[in-house]
Amino acid sequence: MAGLPFLVDVYGLFGPDQLRIVYREEPAPAIPAVEAMVAQTWDEQMKLARQRGFHLYNGNIVRLLRHRLEDTHLLMEGGPSDFAHFIGTNYLNYHRADDFGWDVFSNPIGVSGILITCDGWILYGRRNQKVACHPGYVQAFGGSLEMRERRPDDTFDAFACVLRELQEEAGVQPEDVKETVCLGMARDRHIRQPELVFDVRIRQSREEMANRLRHDDPEQEHAEIVACREAPEAIVPFVQQMAPVSPVAIGALFLHGRRLFGSRWYKQASQDLCQPQ
Repeated sequence: MAGLPFLVDVYGLFGPDQLRIVYREEPAPAIPAVEAMVAQTWDEQMKLARQRGFHLYNGNIVRLLRHRLEDTHLLMEGGPSDFAHFIGTNYLNYHRADDFGWDVFSNPIGVSGILITCDGWILYGRRNQKVACHPGYVQAFGGSLEMRERRPDDTFDAFACVLRELQEEAGVQPEDVKETVCLGMARDRHIRQPELVFDVRIRQSREEMANRLRHDDPEQEHAEIVACREAPEAIVPFVQQMAPVSPVAIGALFLHGRRLFGSRWYKQASQDLCQPQ
């Protein structure tokens, strides 16, 4: 692996009162060549979805406009975008960023929940082959911040968003959660989608959560639950053995490890991951 597959924009510990996301009515610049690229890509993906037998929905999501750290607070501003523009720019046409610039891409704000059980396991999902993004990959439970979650004061609650995603994808109930904290923001090195990363500790065991996966649900995005022992020596081998693992999922694991095991562990683990196997 020639370099880490993820980038870290922000690292820290942010509670609900330290993470603020404000809506601005600032859509991406409408460039005809980009719009044509998005339309063609979306049409191709819709055809592929019909062939695979799953529903592809163009929902309204929130693009990152800008962010900054202010003392112990992470302040973000988001504007309008949609899933078709994400698929047609960041996800499948990231190589065109040099032609158009990242500022005209969708850049939707994602949320990833690192699910930590009471018996010391970190749980991820192996995505099934029918999903539009990262089919077959190990990925954290999560999704994108959605426009429908915009509150009357033009802010978004990213903590509520990640807990909603955990409930939908992994069956986590509000009473299961012991702690939720945001660890900052990471990105896939190639597609550059900004992802807010959360530690979510729950009261259930690995076995209990594995039994909650709804295999009979046609909307279920994950084929199985995969687990990494919450131990400093376990994270790099997990990434290597469970491939393919999405870059953001790797970044989330590493931020979790940095929180628990320290910056020295983070530096050494980064070097180990980059070594050829």
